[in-house]
Amino acid sequence: MMPKTNTNTPRSSSAKSTDSERYQMNYGPAVMLARKNYDQSTETFEIFLNSADVWHIVNGTKEAPAGNTQSAVAPRTDFRKRSSKAVSLITLPCSDEVRPYIKGIRYPQTIWDTLKTHFKTMRSQIWRTEVMMKFQNN
Repeated sequence: MMPKTNTNTPRSSSAKSTDSERYQMNYGPAVMLARKNYDQSTETFEIFLNSADVWHIVNGTKEAPAGNTQSAVAPRTDFRKRSSKAVSLITLPCSDEVRPYIKGIRYPQTIWDTLKTHFKTMRSQIWRTEVMMKFQNN
């Protein structure tokens, strides 16, 4: 049996496109998340997160199991492992320009929501600026 290599490493794209870097994940290549490709990247990330069985943690439909009984230990441990995996799957493929927005956040849903809020707000500001410039030029 051949040893499994870590495929979660940044890789430069040889294709000439606006997305200059790719991140090779166990589930396939992903475009590095950057300001210019937020919508495209998040669609791909959702697929990867779903394949890794962690999307329900990221989107908030699955919460950490409650209780301190012996029977709750295994489910809590599993949840923590999958939550950590989700954090890695979201943050590692983020470009250097994106990482400061999520630095220090350790909860996958909070990371996802922070990125969403930031980029949706930024897109709205850009749209307003473009509309204002259009009216000023007319």
